Amino acid sequence: SPVDQTVTLSALTQFSAVGLPNGFSYLSAPASAGVSAAVGFTVALNNTNAPVTMSLTTGGLSAVYLAILATTNVKAGVLQYNATSSTYTRVGVATQSTSGLSQTLTIPLPSAGTYYLVSFNLTAPIPSLYGYAQALYANVATTIVYGQNTGNQFVLNVTSSSNTNVTVTSNSTTSYPQPSGYISLNAYFDIETSSTTTVSAVLAYQYNAATAATA
Repeated sequence: SPVDQTVTLSALTQFSAVGLPNGFSYLSAPASAGVSAAVGFTVALNNTNAPVTMSLTTGGLSAVYLAILATTNVKAGVLQYNATSSTYTRVGVATQSTSGLSQTLTIPLPSAGTYYLVSFNLTAPIPSLYGYAQALYANVATTIVYGQNTGNQFVLNVTSSSNTNVTVTSNSTTSYPQPSGYISLNAYFDIETSSTTTVSAVLAYQYNAATAATA
């Protein structure tokens, strides 16, 4: 952070009252001196308006979790929980590394919030917010869902020829001319990858009656 920050990290030892998305399962951070094993954590900042770069490194993983993460197409990361909308967003994929005789996970965190440590299958639909970079893995079909519980849901089904990140942003206006003979729903999406790659994709947009009425 470019300014002084006070960061408070608190462990969560109970599962969320809202079930995890399909294809995601809890991981428990190992217990350490004075701290119980945790399924998640909250991060609080004293200055939420200042930009900040954060990451979390776990303690050593047990043999049980190492076996889970050794499974083909299974990764670890965090889901950020939004209590207002009762939704999750996948905001970080973990990097696994060796610390002494132990294997640890390091996970990037975008902001203050409530997070749960999870394992997930790469083919499981990813809950996301617009503007978040989501990891794509070479030749793995990936489904990313935006606009959960809003009535206007955008779904990106994409396969990339190489590892990259994809970011989708949404706008209600555009500078591009509207094609003749079509009626706009005032929903425009920009899709960008972080590196040059070949992709095949199918886009789906589910909208509600209120959106249709404004067209």
